[in-house]
Amino acid sequence: MKRKEDGIALKATVIAIVNQKGGAGKTMTSEDLDVGIAMEDKNILWVNVAPRCFDHIHACASGISG
Repeated sequence: MKRKEDGIALKATVIAIVNQKGGAGKTMTSEDLDVGIAMEDKNILWVNVAPRCFDHIHACASGISG
């Protein structure tokens, strides 16, 4: 992804951590990677797209835990 801003070409890097198995450490690995990148003063957008993510967000929004 490139765009020009103030005459400088900007580039975004996309890193995907993928595995179908649950409990493989995808979230922990991506969080650790994000912390390392942030420590280098770089901007980060972290998106966790898990199949059950919507259920979890819905449960939290309605005040139901578990």
